[in-house]
Amino acid sequence: MFLRSPKFTFKVIIAFAICGIIQIASSNHANAGMVEMTRAIEQARLQIKQPPEQKYTLLKSPYLQGFSYLDLFKGTIPKPVKRKSRKRIIYYSVQIENNLQIDLLETTKTIQKILQDGRSWSGKDRIQFIPAIPAKKHLNIIVASPRKVNRFCRPLRTNSRFSCSKGNRVVLNVKRWKTGVRHWTKSIFEYRAYLVNHEVGHFLGHRHKRCHKRNAPAPVMMQQTKSFGRCQPNGWPYPHNQVALGK
Repeated sequence: MFLRSPKFTFKVIIAFAICGIIQIASSNHANAGMVEMTRAIEQARLQIKQPPEQKYTLLKSPYLQGFSYLDLFKGTIPKPVKRKSRKRIIYYSVQIENNLQIDLLETTKTIQKILQDGRSWSGKDRIQFIPAIPAKKHLNIIVASPRKVNRFCRPLRTNSRFSCSKGNRVVLNVKRWKTGVRHWTKSIFEYRAYLVNHEVGHFLGHRHKRCHKRNAPAPVMMQQTKSFGRCQPNGWPYPHNQVALGK
């Protein structure tokens, strides 16, 4: 048998170990390169898929101290196209009290979505709501703290709980906007639809109504913040209307 000295054997082992380390390092370097390349490709894909960031301008309300609104004329929220089929056009603004801890853009979009829904007042009343800058002659939808709501709605007593419509102002209680009411069994969006449509209904001249049929959708002009009685909660003047806006 051919024998090697222990020193020679040790040198061979070291040589193999060094070769292994070099191979592992090369492999790791290649893997790292592949990882970086994969990340670059994914980042490029994300950049292609992502829409451009929407920009909007936050402005101070010209009439209400401590309130702000969005400049809607820079493409943040598209304005509805004027249509001949609409008999009445109502320009409106959304003004929100500062420091309410709600997203101004999301709130403004939600209110616009509600007003443009075919189940809303625009569905059958030939009304079109168009966002505009705050003006005394426009419908001014205001989202405010309970304390400010109480002040804006006087002499009507809102008791820090309710909202109101007064003149060309629709004043929404932010507490109701955030949480709705306990007995409401539908989504918070549906309650917000009720909140907006009920108070805008007052602005349009509609009065309170009662539930007249068990398990039917409650009239939107019913005071559902208090109760919807034998009816089912409903946030829309025309809940069964499926006609698209403007058709």
